[in-house]
Order: sequence, then structure tokens, then C-alpha cells
Amino acid sequence: MAVLFAEYNGLPADILKQEFISNGRRYVIIKVEPRNPKYPILARGLLDNLVNKFSVDQVKEALERKKKV
Repeated sequence: MAVLFAEYNGLPADILKQEFISNGRRYVIIKVEPRNPKYPILARGLLDNLVNKFSVDQVKEALERKKKV
């Protein structure tokens, strides 16, 4: 399901376990929830282990920044 969701939304097919930085914090993607249209991507903070929800656009931008570095 994660692969189909990722491809449909223009994200890498191997979206799970991808790391990215948001607001200066590092996260790893642990789950996608297609039924939650606003914030379908769940990621765990690498320092605090808290799970946060992200929009597709937030993750796309973070992964693009990661590619440029």
C-alpha cells in the first residue's frame, strides 16, 4: 500500500524508512495512512521517538532539500 500511495503522490517508491529533516529535527518515515488526506505520513523523531504527522507536500520538500545537499 505504501508503494502505491507514494507513486500516486509523486514520492519515492521506497518511502518507508526514508529520513528527512523538518524544523531542524530528523525524522524517519514509519507509516502512511491514505485515509488521512491532510497528514497521511507518519514519521518518528530520531531524537525523541515521538510520532508526528506530515503532509505529502512537507515530505516532498524535505526530501528535495535532502537531495540538494
